[in-house]
Amino acid sequence: MREETVPFNELKSKNLPVTWVHTLVIGSGAAGLNAAIQVRKAGVEDVLILTEGLQMGTSINTGSDKQTYYKLALCGADADAPRVMAETYFSGGSMHGDLALVEASLSARAFIHLVNLGVPFPRDAYGQFVGYKTDHDPRQRATSIGPYTSARCAAR
Repeated sequence: MREETVPFNELKSKNLPVTWVHTLVIGSGAAGLNAAIQVRKAGVEDVLILTEGLQMGTSINTGSDKQTYYKLALCGADADAPRVMAETYFSGGSMHGDLALVEASLSARAFIHLVNLGVPFPRDAYGQFVGYKTDHDPRQRATSIGPYTSARCAAR
């Protein structure tokens, strides 16, 4: 990390602080914290997280859409694959196909990472991670533990 100040043209008497880093992660919800961890695991040491506070990530807010995590069908007999999941994302009309495929392809890995951090997602009697259908997903890929996921991740 490199820090310096630069002159601000409109206010000649003021200098603005500037911090230079390799990777800037914005937000400390489960996705942001996971991104920072994965970047560090990839060997990047110059990582900065911009947040209002580690206990204040979006995942800790109320509202079920902010606490729902999507995984491939890891339970039951529902056939699933990253391409099938990507097609579901893409069909909603708000995501490019290539980004949908990347998100779907890494979904199970990111989900298991949260499990390994100790996030207690619901399981059935056989230990499978159960899910539920959401408005935008025809399969039972969604799972949630409510507004505690970010707090669990931040505590690790």
